[in-house]
Amino acid sequence: GKVKQAKEAVTKMISQMSPKRARDIIRDVMLPRKAGVGLQMAGLNKIVELQVPNSLELFRFAWRNGNCQRDIAGCILAKVGTSSDFAPGEVETFFDYFDRADKEEDTTHVADFLLAQLIELPEWRLPYLPKVIAKLALLPGVTSNAIKALLTTTTNPTEVLGALTQIFQAARLAQRTEPRVNRAAKAALLTDLKSAISLSSIRSTLASINQKTTADTADPQVLVTFLEEVLQIWEASVRANADEHKRNYGMSEETMLESALALWVKLLRPGEVRQWLRVIEDLSRRLHAMPCYLKSSVMLGKLLVSRLDTLEDAHAERDQALAVLREFFQRHVEELGAETEATLDAKTLSDAQFQKSIKVRAETQRELLGVWADLLSRGCVAAETAALFARVPCGYEMDLAKIVVDKAVAHAKTALAKKSQHEARWRSARPQVGWAHAGGVPVESLQVGAEVSGAVTNSSSEHGVFVNFGCVRDGKLSVPKADWAKYRIGDRVERMVVNKVVRGKSSGQDMIELLLVSHQPGGTGGQSDAQGPLDIALRAVQWLASPVVLRRARWATLAKLWASAVAVESSGAGFEESLGVLGDLTSKEGSVPPCDMVYLVEKLLAQSPNRDLLRAALSWLAGACPADAVRLWPALLAPSQDEPPEVRDLVKVLALCEANGFKFPTLSGAVARGLPEAALDTLAGCGLPEARLLAVQSLQEKQFNMGSPSELLKTLCSDDSSVVRVAAQLLWSALGGKDLDKTSVQEGEAEEDEESDA
Repeated sequence: GKVKQAKEAVTKMISQMSPKRARDIIRDVMLPRKAGVGLQMAGLNKIVELQVPNSLELFRFAWRNGNCQRDIAGCILAKVGTSSDFAPGEVETFFDYFDRADKEEDTTHVADFLLAQLIELPEWRLPYLPKVIAKLALLPGVTSNAIKALLTTTTNPTEVLGALTQIFQAARLAQRTEPRVNRAAKAALLTDLKSAISLSSIRSTLASINQKTTADTADPQVLVTFLEEVLQIWEASVRANADEHKRNYGMSEETMLESALALWVKLLRPGEVRQWLRVIEDLSRRLHAMPCYLKSSVMLGKLLVSRLDTLEDAHAERDQALAVLREFFQRHVEELGAETEATLDAKTLSDAQFQKSIKVRAETQRELLGVWADLLSRGCVAAETAALFARVPCGYEMDLAKIVVDKAVAHAKTALAKKSQHEARWRSARPQVGWAHAGGVPVESLQVGAEVSGAVTNSSSEHGVFVNFGCVRDGKLSVPKADWAKYRIGDRVERMVVNKVVRGKSSGQDMIELLLVSHQPGGTGGQSDAQGPLDIALRAVQWLASPVVLRRARWATLAKLWASAVAVESSGAGFEESLGVLGDLTSKEGSVPPCDMVYLVEKLLAQSPNRDLLRAALSWLAGACPADAVRLWPALLAPSQDEPPEVRDLVKVLALCEANGFKFPTLSGAVARGLPEAALDTLAGCGLPEARLLAVQSLQEKQFNMGSPSELLKTLCSDDSSVVRVAAQLLWSALGGKDLDKTSVQEGEAEEDEESDA
């Protein structure tokens, strides 16, 4: 009790002293051996807590060349190992403690103490710590915590992978031994090492490494050496647990292999695309020598696609990477196709196992084609899709086209969602003073062709991108409409040229057009010629639609794929152009029957396209199939949150009905209720009784206030059609309208009697 009280008193007292005085007390009172372990530990903690000057000298004093008590040794190693105050060379000799034969009995205890601190403080300053920990992993009972510490640290990735490699090599050697019971501690070490390379442990290790970005900066050769150890462990497991003839493996092995390959593809690094081909070829050769090569090639293909997404914003580099990955997919698809074709002649003479292998190769080829299609659906140059389509086996065309379109449409929708977010974030309101800049270069002084640079002042999908380039007026940067979101307010834009200056003499508004140097007509500027996801989708439809002799047989699939792609973003202005991907539908050889045209538009309607596109589609259909166009027209009149129905669409369908003698289509209550006031006047003045009856229905659906029916309804109460007239009169009364003029009612009835007599 007295010792504890003395320790507490000294600890409390020293916290109130100056750093210099505290240092003297720590050295003379707390750190001597006779002070006891408890007071020495308290002193070591105070050195760090109080930031005592020249702390390394105090640590060396308590260290006594490693001849200190084991708790003291563990505490000192932990503190110098996690401190940023010392150069690595100053404290390296401390860790020779674990090599001393006279400390063998204490090393496990000290190692546990050190590892516990390193796990809590993952940012290590000493680059040789992973190598030290690799040695500690070979101590009985320490292996698990040693690996945990290596996976916890966020520094020194190359050294960490090297340390893990050493541990795995020792563990693979341990697998060849049989532990004996006469040395329990040694036997436990062998058991711990074997456990470290079990499938579950390796999966956990790989998952931990993959979650960090540190592996992206590790030395490539060290990473490859580590992965080679992992793959050898995987191969040993597969060969030990699987039927070699079936060449199959379970979920555990599959997950482990996928994690290993995911780490391997981190060797494909941004800015080093020229090295990608060599890395992929090396990995492909390694996989080719492994069991279950076919399955692993598909797995690798998917991981390569994921890796390419890291280059999404670097268009030129991404195009180069696409060409590299094309080599991978092209080679593997062609190899599988050649092997399959070579064995088809022997199919009838082969056994069941051989026939099964042919089927597996064909399935693998199609899987790889699907992964390749997913890759290109993000956007690419025409040569990439041409390479893909040229290698599709007969009978798989429609499935492949569906993969391309579905994936491309999904990517396009994601891009549109991001675009909307950008628009909401970066759209700028017009300043009160306008976009003029006092003190800038006068517009009349601008020279067309002059190279300029500046900062973005406004960016929106509606108005485009405007740049302050030093003139009194902002210039409008001419970029593709889809690219406006790439320019944020404040962004610097270099290498522009003044392309056009239009003086607004009457309006006083001058217009200045700017071009990026790389976007000038005829210039390349290193820009990518890649097209976006929707272009890729339509390219797949165009490929599937040829030759013409097969188009009719594929029409149902073509219509669905075309509609899903066109409905995403196309406007009515681009409708005719989008039809072109289906071929010439009007030529003698390529004409399609009316029923197919109707089916095409029906599939488009099922995609809920925007109103402009729907209007263009129905107008196109009206030229060949007016009756079906009228039948489908109510979809164009349906109200939506963003786009209310327009009177011109109502006028168009009324004209179609009157010109062809069609009945006006029946509209739902929701559509009738959503019709604008101007549309009701149009309906009421139409010569079709069904249209005038719809006006009554719409007035009823709108539920006018009691006692105030509209004048339009009063007019319809004397309609020539008895059905319309009676319906209007009933609604008039229901809405509390005053008694109608009896004369007008009698005149309506008389006209009806005359019609009956006639």
